[in-house]
Amino acid sequence: MREMSVGAGFWHETYHARGGVDVVYVAMDRLVGLQHFAPERQPVGPSLSARSRIQGGARYVTTEDVPKQAE
Repeated sequence: MREMSVGAGFWHETYHARGGVDVVYVAMDRLVGLQHFAPERQPVGPSLSARSRIQGGARYVTTEDVPKQAE
């Protein structure tokens, strides 16, 4: 991923049957998918492992974490 050509990006969204979602965005030049409303979180600790995120070892972003839109 680090050696992607200029202008190339990657995004992946996984929706879990028991609720929750796991997303990865790399080098995107515009907002796509959940980026339109969910805040960006840098992966740290257990969040670095997709297995930990899927098995519940990491804290998922919830609706309380999403900033309210100004009216």
